[in-house]
Amino acid sequence: MKFGAPEELLWLLLIPGMAFLMWNGDRLARRRLHKLLSPDLLPSLVDSPINWLRMVRQMCLLLASAFFAVALARPQWGAIQETVAFRGRDILLAIDTSRSMLAADVSPSRLGRAKLVAEDLIAALPEERVGLIAFAGDADVQAPLTVDHETVIDAINHLDTNTVARGGTDIASAIRAAELAFGQKGKSLRALVLLTDGEELDEDGVAAARKAADSGIRIFTVGIGSPNGSRVALPNGQVLRDRDGTIVTSRLDEARLKSIAESTGGFYVRLTSTTATQVIIDALLHLGDANLTNRSLTKPIERYQWPLAIGLLFLLTALVTADRLRKYSAPLR
Repeated sequence: MKFGAPEELLWLLLIPGMAFLMWNGDRLARRRLHKLLSPDLLPSLVDSPINWLRMVRQMCLLLASAFFAVALARPQWGAIQETVAFRGRDILLAIDTSRSMLAADVSPSRLGRAKLVAEDLIAALPEERVGLIAFAGDADVQAPLTVDHETVIDAINHLDTNTVARGGTDIASAIRAAELAFGQKGKSLRALVLLTDGEELDEDGVAAARKAADSGIRIFTVGIGSPNGSRVALPNGQVLRDRDGTIVTSRLDEARLKSIAESTGGFYVRLTSTTATQVIIDALLHLGDANLTNRSLTKPIERYQWPLAIGLLFLLTALVTADRLRKYSAPLR
């Protein structure tokens, strides 16, 4: 068995804390009763079924919470084979995850908009192999080329400015990572879509693009941001500053992105409400003729329904037990 979202299992760490709070609450309640009532009167005034039902209810709540956490983690076991049509085009999406992408000159942010555009592109490419690269001061392949588009979309949703450990912006590293991900030049039609503000701080992306063109890779660049620039708001509420303490204004570098794309026979577009459609129609779907073939895809079977159902059963038991507790407790009022 494996989990589709294993990070959700961290919710299980809250279960011991919940158990402690329940135990401590009962302890404080018993201490108050001992202060108010004589020990000889307690057995006659507090029925033992109440304590027993309270323990059952608390245990059911804890178990329900645990099974809900497991359901959120999407347990998977078993697999099914699906036949998927494949057009013969390989398309890599490279998303800039540097801190400048936190600028909000486009809504909700440059990075947030880049992720939305990437998902729109994938939705319009049902017959192509798609992969994902995240880059900042370095580049990492987050999803290899695959016809399993759900896996790529899941990787996109998990992108943030901490995805790539090294800070900065190195477009050349993204292009080199794409060359490795594509592998040796073959019959497939290959394209790299760069979603970035173009603020390259390290190497020369144009030189790397010319080398990629020799390998048959066409690069299309999507500029995200404003040429006028914007301050970069960090997650802690502060604004990004340079080493001298000066507030950083991040600007879209369109000239660089145009040079990178045109050196490979691709083109540059600035992000607008129709950017994704323009790239798809004018570029990705017109790379050339490709034969439609079928490929077998192995997909894991989602089993979250089982822990979810068990959790709901324990929750229902807790609710019924709470109702019985109120009936037992009524004569004590």
